[in-house]
Amino acid sequence: MDGFRTTERLQRAMHLVASSSDDCYDSSTDKEEEKEKQRQVLEVVEKCKLYEHATVIPYEFIKALSSLCVQIAAKRESKGGKEEYMIHNLLRGSEVIFKAPKKRAPKTPEFARKLDRIRERLEEEKYEAMVADVTKATGISEKSARERRTSSIGYLIRNDLGMAVHVMTLMAACFVGGFIAGAHVFPEFGWEIHFVCGTVGAICCLFMEAALFIMVE
Repeated sequence: MDGFRTTERLQRAMHLVASSSDDCYDSSTDKEEEKEKQRQVLEVVEKCKLYEHATVIPYEFIKALSSLCVQIAAKRESKGGKEEYMIHNLLRGSEVIFKAPKKRAPKTPEFARKLDRIRERLEEEKYEAMVADVTKATGISEKSARERRTSSIGYLIRNDLGMAVHVMTLMAACFVGGFIAGAHVFPEFGWEIHFVCGTVGAICCLFMEAALFIMVE
């Protein structure tokens, strides 16, 4: 809160204090108390001159102004005037003025990049906390799993190509073995029967590799 808007009531109160400051002194007090009161009165009087043409007056000054005005009215034995200068009456018709919010400085590119890095790190920590039970059960850290995922494409390509070459080589070997075995077992038949024997050998090899693959997985 910055203060209250100046009104005619507040202007009259400041004029009253500025013109009747002597009525605020209390002669019954000792010298030290009198000096302190005089100092406070002079301070309020100076502020009255300072805020004479101001459009906004601080609340703390209005409290001190109200207190002095009530003292002056009491000295003059003016009951109605005393009520008039109570703080709730002084503020009647005024309105609260708030300070304008400070404008935020624009984010620099370096600061924006730093925020992005912090946000990414927080997201990674949150994700690691979510999958902590899974990684703990498998014995593989999230960092290792992430590294595996990043290199999984090349790894899968090499693995699949190696498996395909392996299966094709075994099938070719089994085909040749079946063909030779058919030629020895059925020498009286033509090469067609020998070819069928080789094909059966290749198919048996294929089924055997499939069974082994299923068992490993």
